[in-house]
Amino acid sequence: MERLSRPLPLACLLLSLAPLTQAAEAPIDCAALDTKANAEAGSWRPPIEGTVIGQGRVYFHSAPNSACLDKKVFIIPGDSVTIYASTQDDWAQVMYVAKGGKDFTGWIEESRLKLGDHLGGNLEPDDAAENMPEDTPGQ
Repeated sequence: MERLSRPLPLACLLLSLAPLTQAAEAPIDCAALDTKANAEAGSWRPPIEGTVIGQGRVYFHSAPNSACLDKKVFIIPGDSVTIYASTQDDWAQVMYVAKGGKDFTGWIEESRLKLGDHLGGNLEPDDAAENMPEDTPGQ
């Protein structure tokens, strides 16, 4: 007796693809991503001043990924921040100090920042030696 081959029903086909769609939508572990980014990001030492540019609010992220959005904390164009680190994919780790003195740290898209000077100025090593007091050891 011969078996007739029949095409798989559409429902079976869709069910067989379900694990693939779940893998593609795996949630981002923002805490782990933040830890990894802090270890791998290029640090600004000393930190750099920055000013928010562009239009509209810039929301903070708990890690350098759009899925790690913190809807409670944002800054606006003209606000000043301190930039501590940046990633190769256009994220900057910043700190913003509000008028009341409370500080907020997080990641924002670097394209929304105008970079300024290093905190403490942009002294070259020779300039720093010239500006040291005469009684400083090592001269």
